[in-house]
Amino acid sequence: MSVVLRGVTAHYENGFGVDDVSFVAESRRYVALLGGSGSGKTTLLRAIAGLLPMASGRIELDGADVSQLATEKRHVGFVFQGFALFPNLDVAGNVAYGLKARGVAVDERAARVAEALALAGLPGSERRHVDTLSGGEQQRVAIARALAPRPKVLLLDEPLANLDAALRVATRERLRTLHEHAQITTLHVTHDREEALAVADDMAILFNGRLKQFGPTEVVWNEPCDAPTAEFLGMTLWDGVAAQRRIELPAMQSIATESPIVGSCQVAFRPIDLALVHEGGPWSVSRRLHLGDTVEVLLVSTYGSLRMRCAPHSPEAALRVGMSISIGLRSRPLAVFQKSGTR
Repeated sequence: MSVVLRGVTAHYENGFGVDDVSFVAESRRYVALLGGSGSGKTTLLRAIAGLLPMASGRIELDGADVSQLATEKRHVGFVFQGFALFPNLDVAGNVAYGLKARGVAVDERAARVAEALALAGLPGSERRHVDTLSGGEQQRVAIARALAPRPKVLLLDEPLANLDAALRVATRERLRTLHEHAQITTLHVTHDREEALAVADDMAILFNGRLKQFGPTEVVWNEPCDAPTAEFLGMTLWDGVAAQRRIELPAMQSIATESPIVGSCQVAFRPIDLALVHEGGPWSVSRRLHLGDTVEVLLVSTYGSLRMRCAPHSPEAALRVGMSISIGLRSRPLAVFQKSGTR
């Protein structure tokens, strides 16, 4: 089932919300709604679910306008950030809650509960009490409850926020597998860039209640629409001057570019894009951090500070504190923006 938003505007009483948001989540795609605190991610999810009235706009599910439909008639499953399980019910009671409210017969409820728990990776756990479950297991019960009515769209509100780091990695892999097995359109709210990259086919970037960019995850990651979006996606912005398809960068090697921009500009890159050119130069190594799979080198100069990230056995990883070096950018596509911030 596709999810189409056309100029959706919705606000809470305190004024926070979303304004004029439009995009299309194609059927069976996994979409990450990515943004910082207060960006409107959860507001948008609640509007799609029918839990928050819209001030204007239109929401279509599989081509049908559902803007005025009650939540239970939209065929969506919603997983809340805090899971919202009922402590007085066992796992089966929690998963079957929505089915019971819909009047599904007892035998059918039991079959649906078993089916949803199997999809969520908790087969045979019907009689367990929720207070005996780990955080990851509670999250899977919440997902099973959302799946039991066999919705066409699954809405996940910060589903990994209450899990520890190791469990988050394992659970995001499970979410992706579940999505593929269930063949269901999924919208996943998160503030975590790595999480969005790990699960999503498409990515929507939200800033201050407005949609900044939407598209395939890899495209959005590598081709941010403007400088603020690039910074939010973990890029560093470095001032330069562009002329004749080349950009001069202070304290770095100049680079060739395909960008038509001329004059003052900003080049966006990530720490892994920086490379050692030779020893001796304007940059001093101030710290070296071993992060397991990567090494991070902190550099300082009169132009500012930069982080360089590299593989443990690369030449850059051999740098030591106090060394003076020259640096440049590896040969790879770069985002270049006019100094004003317009691409």
